[in-house]
Amino acid sequence: MNVTAARTLLASAGRLVGGTAPSASRAFFSTAVGASEQKVWKVYLSGEIHSDWREVIAEGVAERKLPVSLSSPNTSHEDSDDCGAIILGMEEERRNWDKLGANLNNLRTKILIKDSDIVVVRFGPKYRQCE
Repeated sequence: MNVTAARTLLASAGRLVGGTAPSASRAFFSTAVGASEQKVWKVYLSGEIHSDWREVIAEGVAERKLPVSLSSPNTSHEDSDDCGAIILGMEEERRNWDKLGANLNNLRTKILIKDSDIVVVRFGPKYRQCE
């Protein structure tokens, strides 16, 4: 990704959430990619799950054919809650079921964020995330 494409991605994310995107650091983008290779940027999309903002970014990345790999938390409440019990085995007590799901989701989120080049967080107006 060149500097212009990276700035476009950051600016799009900033406009989407109603703010301004941070200015891109020339040193970060110019040293991250050599002249003959193209880096695929790993972008983690975090934050509110009650709108289609992730899809809007995914469509923009696809339309512009940006070298970006998007990841995000599991936005299906049911799948998120049940993942631990399904992957590790069904539990008799619901209390353990929820704990397994929470622990697995926590581990997945930590790994995806640590592995990301850019993390975009959107705070929405619902559920007292912002005023």
